[in-house]
Amino acid sequence: MFKWIFGLLLGCCSIFVLPTFPSTIILVICFLLALSLLLFGNLSQKVVVKELAVFISGLALGFCWVSLSAVIQKDNQVKPPHNQSAHIIEAEIDTLPVIYPEYCRFKVRVLEAAKKSISGKAFLLKDYAQTCPYQLGEKWELKVKLKPIYGPVNEAGFDYEFYMFQSGIDGKGYIKSRQLIDHAAPFSISTVRQELYNQLNQFEQAGVLQALILGEKGKMSSSQRELLREFGLSHLVAISGLHISIIAGVSFWLLFKLTGLLNLLCSRPLLSPLTFALVGSCVVALLYSALADFSIPTLRALIMWCSVVISRLLMREAAFLLGLKMALLIIIVGDPLSVLSAGFWMSFLAVTVISLLLFGRIGHDSSAVGKLKTLVHLQIAITLILMIPSLLLFQEASGLGLLANLIMIPVFSLVILPLILLAVLVMVLFNGQWLMFYLSQSIDYFFSSLADLSPYLQWSQISISIQPWLLITLLILALASCFPMGKLRAPLVSMMAVLLLPSVFASNFDSSKAELIVYDVGHGLAVLLTDGERHILYDTGYGNENFSAFESYVYPSLQKRGVEQLDVLILSHRDNDHSGGAGEILTTLPVDKVYAGSWFQEKGSIPGYEPCRSGIKTKVGRFNLEFIHPQGSTPGRNNDSCVLKVSSTTVNNDRVSILLTGDIEKSTEYRLAELFGQELNADILIAPHHGSKSSSSYPLIKMVNPKMVIFPTERYSRYRLPNATVLKRYQLFEPELLDTGCLGQLLINLNTLDYRFLRQESKLWREAPCSLTEN
Repeated sequence: MFKWIFGLLLGCCSIFVLPTFPSTIILVICFLLALSLLLFGNLSQKVVVKELAVFISGLALGFCWVSLSAVIQKDNQVKPPHNQSAHIIEAEIDTLPVIYPEYCRFKVRVLEAAKKSISGKAFLLKDYAQTCPYQLGEKWELKVKLKPIYGPVNEAGFDYEFYMFQSGIDGKGYIKSRQLIDHAAPFSISTVRQELYNQLNQFEQAGVLQALILGEKGKMSSSQRELLREFGLSHLVAISGLHISIIAGVSFWLLFKLTGLLNLLCSRPLLSPLTFALVGSCVVALLYSALADFSIPTLRALIMWCSVVISRLLMREAAFLLGLKMALLIIIVGDPLSVLSAGFWMSFLAVTVISLLLFGRIGHDSSAVGKLKTLVHLQIAITLILMIPSLLLFQEASGLGLLANLIMIPVFSLVILPLILLAVLVMVLFNGQWLMFYLSQSIDYFFSSLADLSPYLQWSQISISIQPWLLITLLILALASCFPMGKLRAPLVSMMAVLLLPSVFASNFDSSKAELIVYDVGHGLAVLLTDGERHILYDTGYGNENFSAFESYVYPSLQKRGVEQLDVLILSHRDNDHSGGAGEILTTLPVDKVYAGSWFQEKGSIPGYEPCRSGIKTKVGRFNLEFIHPQGSTPGRNNDSCVLKVSSTTVNNDRVSILLTGDIEKSTEYRLAELFGQELNADILIAPHHGSKSSSSYPLIKMVNPKMVIFPTERYSRYRLPNATVLKRYQLFEPELLDTGCLGQLLINLNTLDYRFLRQESKLWREAPCSLTEN
């Protein structure tokens, strides 16, 4: 049975490599093959043939099942023209509304709509009104303007289209008008969750408390998220298998002890302590999952716990392992797209390590010291092994996480989480807020301590570039080393070290390849110039307290390339879509030199800062930098943008040049064209002001005469860039026109001017590349 389930799991993993949806004929053939092999395997007398046939049957069925689920999920997403038009819908608020400075956001389930094709769908909506009156579970009549599910695509970092696909969201948009139809039912789960959310808002650490109790992390600040990421503790505030297991485990222990005490006080046993504790722990886990709105991670953990409990109640041998196999089967059959979730793999890998290290062993030391040693060894093993999928999924892992988790998980499990839930009971049943108040203060102290320690712990972050196949091989060897193998373990560990060392000491420097990388950051700009050893970043993309293009897209991509510091950071001007991530960069990466207008001095003393002004010339690695605008001190408006000409020598000793222009407009363009003339000539031009009609004047284009023009834009944005008139103007000079909104991140080899773009890497959830006329 396990071999068939394992085959089913691997078959579902085919979704990671499928570039397109398989045809109906292929799915039918695959399904018939799976049934035939399963029947053949059951009839075969040869063990090897039988096991192989059963495994391949599961593999084929997994491929069919995940492909069919993916087709259904993608087909459910609202299609043109309905995803670019207004609709009147009756909808129920499905998630807790999260309030941001500019809007509030929540998910709704459409109950009725004039267009029958969108009834029953899930939408993620924003309301830009000054008030956010929505409550969980309420029914509203809404006029919504839908927009296509489309987001930036980069070589690493947050993938919006993947997130929407995995989350089962069928459309997004914003609200134009609203009218309340009905309140949520009293005493419903929705009402309880909303009331708790509202009560927790009064505490200073509301965001963390809401995350731990309700699974809603929207109010956590970006600084808190970053600190948790640095210390490898992000999982502590995301309700998942850890939280469900803690609550279920603590409740099992309490119920077991209380039932045993009750039986002692009575003349005869009233209840079986084990049975009552097992069933009661499932009920408590169910209630906690309900508080978290039965999110997918909590449902997975609930299924895992209840499967083990059922196996134990049925008195099956190896109940723990049998329960895990049941849980895996239920989760994959119920939602084959679960394999796309990092939490799915982290949960099952952690439980697999626990089962391999604790069960089926003899000679355990049952003393207090022995149990403590076992706990320490277990925590070290889990943390080290989970570093491998962390590097595979996120391109980073925290070495400090080993120590931090070793301390925090026991404290969190035995003290913090039980106290928080006790505080909830005190607040709900007795209207007492004192315990929650002290917990909020303790959380504030905890984050202050992390912030104080953070500058001294940069060494702990592991960010190395390792091929996925190598990481998967290391993971298999690491899991194998958890088996009771005696003297065979040492050779396995040695083999892992031999495989890993070349990646640790390998250099990413390739002197023959200088690259221009234009990140897809939506409506904004972030450009990296790199020769593999020296790195120049021009602009950072958008950033505010709740979102940063640098954190979401640029920094993960830099980590994947092994970039650990910036030689030069250039901020064209103060607009948020160009320099919004500057503060975050300066606290995340060492930066040798910063060029920006005088407006940047408002942020205080910045090491390595120099005002951007015409006449500065410098060399960084293979790149010659020449600043040609502005003339002097500027307040950082569009026309004050720092204009930079970069030139480099190719391997054939040819010259290649790039002109980066920020958001300059026509008046500055005229002056530059008159002042520099054909000295502006460049092979690549980053279009001024994203291709807006206020820029890209004829004199500038004529003087630059580029071979390639790049428009950093957001597809389907309200600005509708690049402007059609501007496009026609460029086409007169016949350059190659590229657009990040259509193509995603652009990577240009400066030796050959060959390029590739990320949207050409097909994924089932990803929209195809478009042409500029479609943008």
